[in-house]
Amino acid sequence: MKAIIEAKQSNIDEIKGKLNNSNLILLCNYCGADVSLLNSLRKELRKNNAEIKVYKNTLTKRALNEIQNNSLDQYLNGPTALINTENDPLQLIKFLHKFLNENEVFKFKAGLFTNEFITEQQFKELAKLPPKEELLAKVVGLIKSPITNFVTNLSSPLRGFVYVLNSIKVKKEEEN
Repeated sequence: MKAIIEAKQSNIDEIKGKLNNSNLILLCNYCGADVSLLNSLRKELRKNNAEIKVYKNTLTKRALNEIQNNSLDQYLNGPTALINTENDPLQLIKFLHKFLNENEVFKFKAGLFTNEFITEQQFKELAKLPPKEELLAKVVGLIKSPITNFVTNLSSPLRGFVYVLNSIKVKKEEEN
């Protein structure tokens, strides 16, 4: 009996660790998925530095209660797989969105994106965002643009002055 309690507490601690350290936690219904599909998903998730694991819903609820986050409690019914990553959550969301659309036996239930609750609609919206590198490039472009315009505007009068001097020089040379 003591071994069972210790095993359950070990699972609860493992779940709490995932909840505390992950940038993305997703709950999915996997009812109807065969072992080969689950294994292929597991393999693809590893490539994306993520993992999928199935825990008892009661243990997941206890872990959520212990970290004082009950936002996912109502979604912990029926077959529930927990998918998580500590890395780039948007990359995983894009992959999972595509995977869920291709494999309709998996159904998105709810999730936590950087510890904020997300619904299925928010999950779909996040999947539409451009990749992280593209977003960073846009930010750099937005920061760079005013500076470039400022430098261009500062050099415009000087450039105009040089053009005027050059045209005077050309005109003087033509007269001689």
